[in-house]
Amino acid sequence: METFRDIPSLVAATGRSLGPSGWLQIDQDRVDTFVRATGEGGGTVVPDGFLTLSLVPYFVARLRRVEDLAMGVNYGIDRARFPAPVRVGDRIRGRTMLLTVTELEAGSVQLVARTTIEIAGSSKPACVADMVSRLWFRRRSGIGTDRSSQ
Repeated sequence: METFRDIPSLVAATGRSLGPSGWLQIDQDRVDTFVRATGEGGGTVVPDGFLTLSLVPYFVARLRRVEDLAMGVNYGIDRARFPAPVRVGDRIRGRTMLLTVTELEAGSVQLVARTTIEIAGSSKPACVADMVSRLWFRRRSGIGTDRSSQ
């Protein structure tokens, strides 16, 4: 896991791949719970890829940690694709890369991170998603701010 302490450290990581995470095996109970919660599909294939998409934060939390946050929110998805289905019994893992870090105001940024969820033994990923997050730091440092003087 990589730890980021401030906005400049996030900016410096732009374009660098983090991961892979450890493997997560998809079991029938996880699929059934998702189906009950969403009313989607069922059976032995993850319904519509949305269970896989919902696991993006799970994998990212195992690859990247940001300290000194007052608040962070999921702001949306710019793009999501599901090249290969995930089946019960499959093992999946994630990799992530910061595509952009945009300062919104002093102490806050918008991140766009591409997360790829791989399936063990498959040449195609299960999911590739560009997630948008907004982060507010406790300290109001900006991209060009020297935090040592604060």
